[in-house]
Amino acid sequence: MGLLTLYYFLTFTSVDRKHEILNEIIKDNDFRLHKVCTQFEEVAFFDNDLVDFVIWDRLSAQTQKLTNKLYKIRENTIVYFPNGAGKTPVITKLESECDIDREFVYRVSLPIVSYDEKTVLVKITFDCNCSLGGHGGEYLFRMVDGKWRQTNQFNSWISKLDGVGKERERADAQ
Repeated sequence: MGLLTLYYFLTFTSVDRKHEILNEIIKDNDFRLHKVCTQFEEVAFFDNDLVDFVIWDRLSAQTQKLTNKLYKIRENTIVYFPNGAGKTPVITKLESECDIDREFVYRVSLPIVSYDEKTVLVKITFDCNCSLGGHGGEYLFRMVDGKWRQTNQFNSWISKLDGVGKERERADAQ
């Protein structure tokens, strides 16, 4: 346990830096997270999901998985770009009541970051809270040519009703 704790502190990435990385991922991939649950999602992964992490980062990932549970999203820290990346950012609305029926909300995890900050694992879920609408999964992103690019995904799911797609389009337009 002592070695695990020492390694964690040697490979530590601050929560502020993790928020920055999350915003970079949102911008680089043109995600439009207009409303986000204040509680971070828990990332679920197995060691074989971390093939893009070097061996010593796998231990850090397991530790970050445990410690990320301690944090909530802080006000004014997550932004998105409704008119495309590079335009004026908009602060994402935070929602503390994340299970309101037919209320569209994104849930995100605090990124799990490799020691060199070139590979991250993040969970992103879009949920209509209507039992059958939404999508999500865990996504591996790698810094390529100065941008975060998705390199892998796992535990992904999608569910969509005819009416839900129209509601989602309206929610994304807000």
